[in-house]
Amino acid sequence: MAYESGSVYRLPLEEWYVTKPPVWEAHHRGRNWLAILRPNPDAPGGYDREWCERGRGRFKYDATALMEGDTIEFGADRIWSTGSNRARCRWVGEIVSIQETHLAVRYFESAEEMFDVIRDREERIRGVPA
Repeated sequence: MAYESGSVYRLPLEEWYVTKPPVWEAHHRGRNWLAILRPNPDAPGGYDREWCERGRGRFKYDATALMEGDTIEFGADRIWSTGSNRARCRWVGEIVSIQETHLAVRYFESAEEMFDVIRDREERIRGVPA
């Protein structure tokens, strides 16, 4: 599926677990995660990650720690057997709402774009006279 930056997508929840993440590496060398993402100039890649608990079977990630407004990252990497080569796949977004049946997440092509949009929005809100 092709995702459009700025669009809101519904990610299914079951028993408060994400059951169909937008990216997933099924290969046995795959590494998958969901993390809350926060800017930090001193962290690797410029972001802190608070990892969400993994589930089992179709219950991929525990969503109970997530809140509206959180910025999240789904990762799906495949590590090749030779050297440190890795195929990286990231899906980032801002949680717009959380319902019992789904997360509504505004998708962005990159974490940089997401945080730029959020920063611009907050500056516009602050610039409005009270």
